[in-house]
Amino acid sequence: MPIYNERFVTIRSRQDESCRVKAAGLLQPDPSYMIQREGSSTIVLASLLSGSLWLESGGRRVSALQGDSFVLPSRLAYRIYAGENPPSMVWVNLEGALPELLIPLYFSEPFPILAACSCEQPIRRMMELAGEEGGSSEIPLLCHRILLSIRDAFRPQSAAPPQSFEKQIEQQILNSIQAPFSVEALARSLGVSAATLNRSFREKLGCTPYQYYQSVRLDIARSLLRNTALSLEDIASRLSFCDRNHFTAFFTAREGVPPARYRREMRAER
Repeated sequence: MPIYNERFVTIRSRQDESCRVKAAGLLQPDPSYMIQREGSSTIVLASLLSGSLWLESGGRRVSALQGDSFVLPSRLAYRIYAGENPPSMVWVNLEGALPELLIPLYFSEPFPILAACSCEQPIRRMMELAGEEGGSSEIPLLCHRILLSIRDAFRPQSAAPPQSFEKQIEQQILNSIQAPFSVEALARSLGVSAATLNRSFREKLGCTPYQYYQSVRLDIARSLLRNTALSLEDIASRLSFCDRNHFTAFFTAREGVPPARYRREMRAER
């Protein structure tokens, strides 16, 4: 399972069965974030605190920005991944008859439903209640409030144009950054041969797929060192290095300074 810069809520409360929090968390800025589901049993309510996200489902691709909130119903196949700026957000996964009833009543448009309104406070309150001992009847009310806010602020967004072949390559590499790199696997995911992929890289990007993969790893490493408190061990793990020492050697060879020193220097400049 991918390791992201995320803090999860421990669910402790006894909840109303009509609307209960099954999981919740706070995502800190993370350029490698990517979640894909093929028909989850839970409903997602989320609010973006900073950065940007792409949401894809049913051939539609929409962009979420800071201050936006979105709804993903149960049984929906979707993919969520980081945009140009590393995203942070609060989110809850819900189950129960109440949200299952309200979502089709409030939203007739194709999903994902994205609205320019912040639902950070009610989502944080829902997270707080789910993490407390004892039960709470407030969670169903908060769910209703969030869905109403998103419905009232919703404006249909034109689907983004299809990604270029180069952007598809970049996104596939980002999506699988925690797995060992394979030109053949990357080519299969894009529906082309390995020879075609190598030729495309040489003609359009002036490098090999592996060289590009290494540059993406370096970009993500820089961002994680600047923007997170993740340990060097955690960063090495999420970027598919076998250990901290291999990551340190990789980073130092390309940046001229060890990652720990790079982090200190970047923070001193702020």
